[in-house]
Amino acid sequence: MNDKLQIADIYDLLFKHVPKDSEIPYIAYSDWEGFSQYNSNVFQRSCVALLIKASKYILEHDMPLYLQKMNEARDCTVANEIILASVTSLGVEYSDNVITWLIQDNFKHAIDETSTNIDELYYAKRIVEKYTKHCSFEVLSMFEEKLYYRKSERIKWYLERKIDEDKNYGLSQYRSFFGELQYCLIPYIDKSRVSIKMLDLFIVLERKFAADKELFKKI
Repeated sequence: MNDKLQIADIYDLLFKHVPKDSEIPYIAYSDWEGFSQYNSNVFQRSCVALLIKASKYILEHDMPLYLQKMNEARDCTVANEIILASVTSLGVEYSDNVITWLIQDNFKHAIDETSTNIDELYYAKRIVEKYTKHCSFEVLSMFEEKLYYRKSERIKWYLERKIDEDKNYGLSQYRSFFGELQYCLIPYIDKSRVSIKMLDLFIVLERKFAADKELFKKI
């Protein structure tokens, strides 16, 4: 049996143990999460580490299979970490594929909730920095357009629950639903290609978030 087939088989065998988000509602607080020092999660994190290594091997030896694995990361926060940790090994000729993947589902793939990195955008920043330099103009324009108008996924949750709670306890109802991701990622767009529109937005957001050093930081 050749090495490529063996690694792919190992990946599939291990991946069967990775739960989808629907199976663990708060997966970022489960034993699959790697940042918390209180989790007893040796098996889970060892599984993730092996899957990352296997995905990098598949990336180097079977690109169509790796691109298939990228699509399997939907609806699975842990799988998203695995792809984020390996995808920057892709050559720049795949820039369009990587950027298109990153912006799917309102930039859901950009946010890493389960790795040992304190910064949830650690991988996304490196992806943007590397691949916006080489992606097509059409894909770069699509990336900027979607980033410019992107609103936080938290907005629905807050509108349905948190605002009512604030009213009951007499707390401030102000919430920021726009700008955090833009503020964090715009500086990583290739300097020679970033649009004036995005630079102008960053200037506005800098006044809003300059003092906030905890954006997308695991706590």
